[in-house]
Amino acid sequence: LPSGEEIALDLKDKQDVLNKLEKYGYSELIDYVKAEELPGEEKKEAPSIKEMKRMELADNESSSDSGNHRLYPNGQLMFNLIKDWQERIAKYDLGAMEIGSPLFYNKADPQILAQCGSFHERHYSVRVPDDPNKEFILRFAADFGLFKMVQQAQFSYKQLPLRFFEYSENFRYEKSGELSGLKRDRFFHMADIHCFCKDESQAIIEYKEIFKKYENLNKGMNIKYANVLRIVDEFYIKYKADILELVCYANRPLFIERMDKMKHYWALKHEWQSIDSVGGNQQLSTVQFDVKEGKVYNIAYADEKGIKQNCVIIHSSVGAIER
Repeated sequence: LPSGEEIALDLKDKQDVLNKLEKYGYSELIDYVKAEELPGEEKKEAPSIKEMKRMELADNESSSDSGNHRLYPNGQLMFNLIKDWQERIAKYDLGAMEIGSPLFYNKADPQILAQCGSFHERHYSVRVPDDPNKEFILRFAADFGLFKMVQQAQFSYKQLPLRFFEYSENFRYEKSGELSGLKRDRFFHMADIHCFCKDESQAIIEYKEIFKKYENLNKGMNIKYANVLRIVDEFYIKYKADILELVCYANRPLFIERMDKMKHYWALKHEWQSIDSVGGNQQLSTVQFDVKEGKVYNIAYADEKGIKQNCVIIHSSVGAIER
């Protein structure tokens, strides 16, 4: 809570969780926890699925894979306006340099394979006509190409932090039962923003700056949303004061999932979970503190003594344009 009070929640005890949350009256957080964290909650279809067709914005493309949409003129207009807005945030508000990179990558590349990790079931695969043994994967985020690019760049600690962004077309083979209109697609777009920092001290400053920017954006859209944090215990202890600073800045409660060890490339990440008109949720913005992939990709710089050091990377996105 903004007061600094911590309230433990046992998600196996549904009624106790709801009683504790209702005591404090944070409706957005209650809606999020009921929709995402508690078992047995009935999922309702968002009215946006019917409305996007009625308003001639978008529809499924029957000649493509499920979760791939056609955009009608009204939808394309709205899409372009949101895209322009995201690009202004990335380039002008955050001062990121724009890059471009390919859509698919060689699965045999050990760095690509390491980054994919447990995501392999969500990959789209591509085979080339003259070599059936060579497999490429369509990217699920803009990291692949950017990391390869920065890996080959030469820079010193004086140039850090460095911010880059790419308008990213992404492919994730979501399970058929997970697809839900524009809320969850297999093909989607977003402005992917990455910042390369010299160490954790610089990275946490960057992390907090981007958090505050995204908090202002989501609040400015006048939507219902809940703030969520996933974090490894070691980093929760280390950055607890910084986390409380962000909770106080947002002036709303924070749902925290604590993990005993690293399960992903990030050690902590914030999510802005919007709440729709039927109590469902979807992640919009996110900012992630990555202590792993600087080493995986050997993204390094020369420090004050000329010694090579790996970067700490801050990943972030305003959110998928479709959502």
